Amino acid sequence: MRFLALVAVLALAGTVAAATQKDPRQAITPAAQARAKRIGIHLADLPGLGWRSRPAQSDRSNARCGYYNPDQSRLTENGRYTSPDFTRADGLYVSSTVGIFASAAQAKTSYTLVVRPALARCLGESVVASGVKNHISLESVGPLPFPGRGNRSAAYRIVFHVVNGGQRVPATIDLVAINKGAVNVALFFSSAGQSPPAGMEKAVSAAVAGRI
Repeated sequence: MRFLALVAVLALAGTVAAATQKDPRQAITPAAQARAKRIGIHLADLPGLGWRSRPAQSDRSNARCGYYNPDQSRLTENGRYTSPDFTRADGLYVSSTVGIFASAAQAKTSYTLVVRPALARCLGESVVASGVKNHISLESVGPLPFPGRGNRSAAYRIVFHVVNGGQRVPATIDLVAINKGAVNVALFFSSAGQSPPAGMEKAVSAAVAGRI
Protein backbone atom coordinates (compact mmCIF):
# COMPACT_ATOMS: atom_id res chain seq x y z
CA MET A 1 0.00 0.00 0.00
CA ARG A 2 2.84 2.39 0.69
CA PHE A 3 4.11 1.95 -2.85
CA LEU A 4 0.69 2.54 -4.35
CA ALA A 5 0.16 5.69 -2.35
CA LEU A 6 3.59 6.90 -3.34
CA VAL A 7 2.80 6.35 -7.01
CA ALA A 8 -0.39 8.39 -6.71
CA VAL A 9 1.35 11.19 -4.83
CA LEU A 10 4.32 11.39 -7.17
CA ALA A 11 2.03 11.46 -10.17
CA LEU A 12 -0.06 14.21 -8.57
CA ALA A 13 3.07 16.19 -7.79
CA GLY A 14 4.10 15.97 -11.44
CA THR A 15 0.97 17.55 -12.87
CA VAL A 16 2.03 21.17 -12.47
CA ALA A 17 2.38 23.19 -15.66
CA ALA A 18 4.72 26.08 -16.24
CA ALA A 19 3.32 29.56 -15.72
CA THR A 20 1.50 30.96 -18.73
CA GLN A 21 0.07 34.29 -19.79
CA LYS A 22 -3.35 33.06 -18.60
CA ASP A 23 -2.24 32.86 -14.96
CA PRO A 24 -3.02 35.69 -12.52
CA ARG A 25 -0.45 38.45 -12.35
CA GLN A 26 1.80 38.17 -9.31
CA ALA A 27 2.17 41.26 -7.11
CA ILE A 28 3.22 39.51 -3.91
CA THR A 29 3.23 41.56 -0.70
CA PRO A 30 4.84 40.41 2.57
CA ALA A 31 1.60 40.80 4.52
CA ALA A 32 -0.52 38.80 2.06
CA GLN A 33 2.15 36.13 1.73
CA ALA A 34 2.38 35.74 5.51
CA ARG A 35 -1.41 35.48 5.69
CA ALA A 36 -1.50 32.83 2.96
CA LYS A 37 1.05 30.78 4.88
CA ARG A 38 -1.01 31.03 8.08
CA ILE A 39 -4.14 29.84 6.26
CA GLY A 40 -2.59 26.77 4.62
CA ILE A 41 -2.56 23.31 6.18
CA HIS A 42 -0.21 22.88 9.15
CA LEU A 43 0.99 19.73 10.86
CA ALA A 44 -1.16 20.58 13.90
CA ASP A 45 -4.29 20.31 11.70
CA LEU A 46 -3.70 16.62 11.01
CA PRO A 47 -5.13 13.95 13.33
CA GLY A 48 -3.11 11.16 14.87
CA LEU A 49 0.62 10.53 14.90
CA GLY A 50 3.23 9.62 12.33
CA TRP A 51 2.80 12.49 9.88
CA ARG A 52 5.87 13.60 7.97
CA SER A 53 6.33 16.73 5.90
CA ARG A 54 8.58 17.54 2.98
CA PRO A 55 8.84 20.67 0.86
CA ALA A 56 6.10 20.90 -1.75
CA GLN A 57 7.15 19.35 -5.03
CA SER A 58 4.81 21.54 -7.07
CA ASP A 59 1.64 23.65 -7.07
CA ARG A 60 -1.01 21.05 -7.85
CA SER A 61 -3.80 23.56 -8.46
CA ASN A 62 -2.57 24.56 -11.93
CA ALA A 63 -3.78 21.58 -13.95
CA ARG A 64 -4.29 22.43 -17.64
CA CYS A 65 -5.69 20.47 -20.55
CA GLY A 66 -6.76 21.28 -24.10
CA TYR A 67 -10.34 21.71 -22.91
CA TYR A 68 -9.45 23.36 -19.59
CA ASN A 69 -7.13 26.37 -19.35
CA PRO A 70 -8.89 29.22 -17.47
CA ASP A 71 -7.85 32.74 -18.45
CA GLN A 72 -7.08 34.62 -15.23
CA SER A 73 -4.70 37.11 -16.79
CA ARG A 74 -6.79 40.10 -15.68
CA LEU A 75 -6.56 39.07 -12.03
CA THR A 76 -3.82 39.83 -9.51
CA GLU A 77 -2.56 37.69 -6.64
CA ASN A 78 -0.89 39.37 -3.67
CA GLY A 79 -0.14 36.09 -1.91
CA ARG A 80 0.48 32.52 -3.10
CA TYR A 81 1.47 29.65 -0.81
CA THR A 82 1.71 25.90 -1.30
CA SER A 83 1.97 23.91 1.92
CA PRO A 84 4.46 21.10 2.48
CA ASP A 85 3.43 17.63 1.34
CA PHE A 86 2.21 15.76 4.43
CA THR A 87 2.33 11.96 4.34
CA ARG A 88 1.75 9.08 6.74
CA ALA A 89 2.95 5.47 6.69
CA ASP A 90 -0.58 4.18 6.08
CA GLY A 91 -0.59 5.95 2.70
CA LEU A 92 -2.45 9.16 3.45
CA TYR A 93 -1.33 12.36 1.75
CA VAL A 94 -2.52 15.94 2.40
CA SER A 95 -1.54 19.32 0.97
CA SER A 96 -2.97 22.75 0.22
CA THR A 97 -2.53 25.78 -2.00
CA VAL A 98 -3.68 29.27 -0.96
CA GLY A 99 -4.13 32.28 -3.23
CA ILE A 100 -4.92 35.77 -1.94
CA PHE A 101 -6.24 38.12 -4.59
CA ALA A 102 -6.28 41.90 -4.82
CA SER A 103 -10.00 41.93 -3.96
CA ALA A 104 -12.88 39.67 -3.01
CA ALA A 105 -14.39 40.26 -6.45
CA GLN A 106 -11.23 38.99 -8.13
CA ALA A 107 -11.11 35.90 -5.91
CA LYS A 108 -14.73 35.13 -6.77
CA THR A 109 -13.96 35.53 -10.48
CA SER A 110 -10.99 33.18 -10.17
CA TYR A 111 -13.04 30.61 -8.27
CA THR A 112 -15.78 30.72 -10.91
CA LEU A 113 -13.29 30.27 -13.74
CA VAL A 114 -11.28 27.49 -12.08
CA VAL A 115 -13.59 25.44 -9.89
CA ARG A 116 -15.77 23.37 -12.20
CA PRO A 117 -15.97 19.67 -13.09
CA ALA A 118 -13.42 20.07 -15.88
CA LEU A 119 -10.78 20.87 -13.23
CA ALA A 120 -11.15 17.46 -11.60
CA ARG A 121 -11.24 15.67 -14.94
CA CYS A 122 -8.11 17.51 -16.14
CA LEU A 123 -6.28 16.79 -12.89
CA GLY A 124 -7.15 13.10 -13.16
CA GLU A 125 -5.98 12.87 -16.75
CA SER A 126 -2.78 14.72 -15.87
CA VAL A 127 -2.03 12.23 -13.10
CA VAL A 128 -2.45 9.34 -15.54
CA ALA A 129 -0.21 11.06 -18.10
CA SER A 130 2.46 11.67 -15.44
CA GLY A 131 2.48 8.07 -14.19
CA VAL A 132 4.11 4.90 -15.47
CA LYS A 133 2.48 3.84 -18.74
CA ASN A 134 -0.26 1.23 -18.28
CA HIS A 135 0.15 1.31 -14.48
CA ILE A 136 -2.41 4.03 -13.68
CA SER A 137 -5.89 4.30 -15.17
CA LEU A 138 -8.57 6.88 -14.49
CA GLU A 139 -11.76 5.15 -13.31
CA SER A 140 -14.13 7.94 -12.32
CA VAL A 141 -14.41 11.66 -11.66
CA GLY A 142 -17.35 13.30 -9.96
CA PRO A 143 -18.67 15.64 -7.28
CA LEU A 144 -18.11 14.70 -3.65
CA PRO A 145 -20.82 15.55 -1.09
CA PHE A 146 -19.17 17.89 1.39
CA PRO A 147 -20.16 20.52 3.97
CA GLY A 148 -20.17 24.10 2.71
CA ARG A 149 -17.16 26.21 3.64
CA GLY A 150 -16.59 29.96 3.32
CA ASN A 151 -18.65 31.94 0.81
CA ARG A 152 -18.60 29.14 -1.75
CA SER A 153 -17.02 25.70 -1.97
CA ALA A 154 -17.00 22.49 -3.98
CA ALA A 155 -15.48 19.04 -3.68
CA TYR A 156 -14.57 16.39 -6.25
CA ARG A 157 -13.40 12.79 -6.04
CA ILE A 158 -11.00 11.29 -8.59
CA VAL A 159 -10.56 7.51 -8.52
CA PHE A 160 -7.74 5.61 -10.23
CA HIS A 161 -6.63 2.02 -10.43
CA VAL A 162 -2.92 1.44 -9.93
CA VAL A 163 -1.30 -1.81 -11.07
CA ASN A 164 1.38 -3.19 -8.76
CA GLY A 165 2.60 -6.79 -8.76
CA GLY A 166 -0.28 -7.87 -10.97
CA GLN A 167 -2.89 -6.41 -8.62
CA ARG A 168 -5.22 -3.49 -9.39
CA VAL A 169 -5.76 -1.37 -6.31
CA PRO A 170 -7.88 1.79 -6.18
CA ALA A 171 -6.23 5.11 -5.37
CA THR A 172 -8.24 8.24 -4.63
CA ILE A 173 -7.62 11.98 -4.77
CA ASP A 174 -10.21 14.25 -3.15
CA LEU A 175 -10.07 17.94 -4.06
CA VAL A 176 -11.82 20.53 -1.88
CA ALA A 177 -11.98 24.14 -3.13
CA ILE A 178 -12.97 27.05 -0.87
CA ASN A 179 -13.52 30.76 -1.53
CA LYS A 180 -13.96 33.31 1.23
CA GLY A 181 -13.46 37.01 0.63
CA ALA A 182 -10.23 37.58 -1.28
CA VAL A 183 -8.92 34.08 -0.49
CA ASN A 184 -9.13 30.89 -2.54
CA VAL A 185 -7.90 27.58 -1.13
CA ALA A 186 -7.43 24.15 -2.74
CA LEU A 187 -7.04 21.15 -0.44
CA PHE A 188 -5.80 17.78 -1.68
CA PHE A 189 -6.31 14.45 0.09
CA SER A 190 -4.96 11.21 -1.38
CA SER A 191 -4.87 7.58 -0.32
CA ALA A 192 -4.52 4.10 -1.80
CA GLY A 193 -6.65 1.05 -1.13
CA GLN A 194 -9.50 3.06 0.36
CA SER A 195 -10.89 6.58 0.27
CA PRO A 196 -9.36 9.26 2.52
CA PRO A 197 -11.18 9.40 5.88
CA ALA A 198 -14.18 11.72 5.53
CA GLY A 199 -13.88 12.88 9.12
CA MET A 200 -10.29 13.96 8.60
CA GLU A 201 -11.16 15.85 5.42
CA LYS A 202 -14.00 17.70 7.12
CA ALA A 203 -11.92 18.58 10.18
CA VAL A 204 -8.91 19.79 8.19
CA SER A 205 -11.01 21.86 5.79
CA ALA A 206 -12.89 23.41 8.72
CA ALA A 207 -9.60 24.36 10.41
CA VAL A 208 -8.30 25.97 7.23
CA ALA A 209 -11.57 27.81 6.51
CA GLY A 210 -11.57 29.09 10.08
CA ARG A 211 -8.24 30.86 9.51
CA ILE A 212 -9.33 32.71 6.39
